[in-house]
Amino acid sequence: MEREGIVLVYSHGAGQNVRVDRLPEIGETRKALSWKLDRDGCKGTNIAVALGRLGVKNTLITRVGNDVWADLCTGWLREAGTDISYVLRDDRVETTTGIVFIDSQGRNSIVLGDGDMSVPHELIGEGLEKEKNSRLFITGFEIEEEDALYALKKAKNYGMTTILNPSPVGKSLDLEAADIIIVNEVEAQQMLELAGKKPKESMDWEETVKLLRISCHCKNVVLTLGEKGYVLNENGRVSRGEGMKAKAVDTSGAGDGFLAALAYRLHQGYDLKEACKWANAYAAVSVGYSGTIPGYLPLKEVEKKINEMENREKRGSFYERK
Repeated sequence: MEREGIVLVYSHGAGQNVRVDRLPEIGETRKALSWKLDRDGCKGTNIAVALGRLGVKNTLITRVGNDVWADLCTGWLREAGTDISYVLRDDRVETTTGIVFIDSQGRNSIVLGDGDMSVPHELIGEGLEKEKNSRLFITGFEIEEEDALYALKKAKNYGMTTILNPSPVGKSLDLEAADIIIVNEVEAQQMLELAGKKPKESMDWEETVKLLRISCHCKNVVLTLGEKGYVLNENGRVSRGEGMKAKAVDTSGAGDGFLAALAYRLHQGYDLKEACKWANAYAAVSVGYSGTIPGYLPLKEVEKKINEMENREKRGSFYERK
């Protein structure tokens, strides 16, 4: 039987998007340029919405409260076509929210709420059993670390290709059940320190992914570098992709978009190197929009935007040579 679809055990929630000319200093009050409640999701929400808009069958296994935040973020999933059969609405918890601050250069700082982000193991087991023929599995440490690791191992046992975003960095480096780990440069540094391998100031990113792969006992590591592109360590072979030129309106959610786009390409049958290349372009498109959810475009729109960006870069290279 051919495997199809992607299943996630991940966070779910809605955030508040606050634009400022610059982030305030300690003790300083600044007036927001805008304050929106309807455009930012938790990591699991973002990835599921992006996958749905790219046309991939996906299921999110998670728990939220019975409140307006749950109504809002679950509505995004429904509109994107995500299977919400295993989005548990629980009166005992509050749906997690947070605040994303974005400055005039598109840079972001995020404060995540203190809501209960745990996912019951019974729910995980029931959902993964139903979706055991999925091709890929995605989780991360925005839910409780022990829940993510439990789900990761179960998905691996079902034969899925497993993807982990260990963010925020947890306590464990025993990540052998993850086929692919995706981290940004800050998380990479934190993980190496957790492994007792504090990186040298002169260490380059190629050395970093080599150390990460060894420290986490995993096959493949993808290190995202924002506008500088990414570095891939695939079974010990290191390659690098340069960033694409893009005007950043809001960089929040770009990493989630990269992960979703990578998973989409893997699901379509592309290899990891090509998946990273396309995900890099997808993330560059996503930062052109304010908020995470608006930046995850439908497939045809994304492809059009990527083609336009690539053509601009080719024209720029031609004029530089002239």
